[in-house]
Amino acid sequence: MLKLFKKIFSHAISYHWLILIVSAYIVLCLNHSFHKAFDNVALQVGFGYLVWAKYIVHIVILALAFEILSLRLSVKYVVIFVLLLCSVCGFYMESLGVVLDEDIIQSVFETHTDEALDMISFGFIAYVLLFGVLPSVLVFFIKIKRSSLKKALREKLFFVVVLAIMISGSYATMGKDITFVFKTQKVLGDMPNPIAPIRSFVQYIQHSKEKNFTPMLVAEDAVLSVDSPKQIVLFVIGESARSANFSLNGYEKETNPYTKAFNVISFREFYSCGVITAIAVPCMLTHYTRETYTHRNLSLYVNNILDIAQSVGYDVWYLGNNGGKCVGGCDRNIRNTLFYPTDSLDSVMLKDIAKIVEKAKQNNRNTFIVIHGYGSHGASYTSRYPKEFERFTPVCEQKELSKCTTKEISNAYDNSLLYTDWVLAQMIGMLQKDSTSKDSSPMRSMLWYVSDHGESLGELGLYMHGGLGYTLAPKYQKHIPSIMWFSQSWGEIPHLARKRVEQDFSQDYVFHTLLHILNVQTQDYDKNLDILQP
Repeated sequence: MLKLFKKIFSHAISYHWLILIVSAYIVLCLNHSFHKAFDNVALQVGFGYLVWAKYIVHIVILALAFEILSLRLSVKYVVIFVLLLCSVCGFYMESLGVVLDEDIIQSVFETHTDEALDMISFGFIAYVLLFGVLPSVLVFFIKIKRSSLKKALREKLFFVVVLAIMISGSYATMGKDITFVFKTQKVLGDMPNPIAPIRSFVQYIQHSKEKNFTPMLVAEDAVLSVDSPKQIVLFVIGESARSANFSLNGYEKETNPYTKAFNVISFREFYSCGVITAIAVPCMLTHYTRETYTHRNLSLYVNNILDIAQSVGYDVWYLGNNGGKCVGGCDRNIRNTLFYPTDSLDSVMLKDIAKIVEKAKQNNRNTFIVIHGYGSHGASYTSRYPKEFERFTPVCEQKELSKCTTKEISNAYDNSLLYTDWVLAQMIGMLQKDSTSKDSSPMRSMLWYVSDHGESLGELGLYMHGGLGYTLAPKYQKHIPSIMWFSQSWGEIPHLARKRVEQDFSQDYVFHTLLHILNVQTQDYDKNLDILQP
């Protein structure tokens, strides 16, 4: 075996042929999801010849890119880097059914360490070793032919020109048909490996560095309504919870027994602003809507609901158990912040919440608490709840969700929702108990829970969330739970909320509804985006 290995790698080859071989390998072995999706559309629209023709076009495009980016001395480094990148991207495209668009790239770079490590499984390591590391080792040992400068330039020019002509010819003969296929199914543009992930990364870097936004102050005229009652408002941002698995909304398994006991109000048709946290949370906490939140950095140049509440005299708190920062910079001006270690279950926050609530009552001070929990973030749903909450079995113990049955995945996920429900019930219990405390002045209180986005659990071969963009994402990733609880002395507001549980709402309504709940008066308030508007 060793002799055969030495014999094979004893012969030097032109690096141009190495580029063609590697390009063919990437296209044929690390683009299965793209080819499958492309072929389905091509056959549907009557362009069956593209099923085989696209392989040639894809290989030629990659080869030309390699030729432009590398020389003889650098080709191995470029090729090995791309091979490793393609293996990583290929695994997640194949196992989770996601596409690596700009949203996913942002999630990767803005997630916390625990979430990132949670995505690394035995299957991931095996896939990268087999399809990335092993080919890279082979490339490393291949001998590259040396040639004179004149000959090297001539060969480079020849290959570049030939490849460019082939691409031009392909465009002239098949360009309209290929373009039609991509336009028919827009998600295809985010699937070719490594072209799409590299492009998405470049776009992310470009957008993250943009500094041309004009700072905007919203609700500069904000004041508290006259004779506003003292109150504690607890706004809880969930993580990866989907409405379809909430028993409060008709799910067959009892995932909300604890909050149900408090007679909470559950909105059945509530939808997210985005399918990733990086979009949904800033969209909720600012005046922007899904239509107007056109750039992921906009939230950094506008004040948010926490800023406004603090400006009118609220004691504002942000508690984060979802990465050590508030997505979109919502906590950048807030005096009171608490962050929790990675791997912490959401109950870690309860002791601090109890202290904040008690202090608010003792001081008779308006208090606004924003909490972002870890909730049901995948892929390891069994890590999101204590063992005693494993009511639904059997469960998926693997990070590679595609290797588990639908029942195992849903059971593990439902257990995480059950635990979240218990945590929410503990918060409500604190508020309810405190509202009747004999040792403190009367204060009304309320809790509003809204998940950041939903989750796919294997439907249509998709897992978790993100990767398809909002328009193409399935309903499971957009249809989210939203529940409210009110103590006494809120007048007609709870009754108004109950009357509207079947109406269509979205995170677009959160900002203005919170202005109403917080009794903030401002010209920037939009009653048409207030769930509780009489």
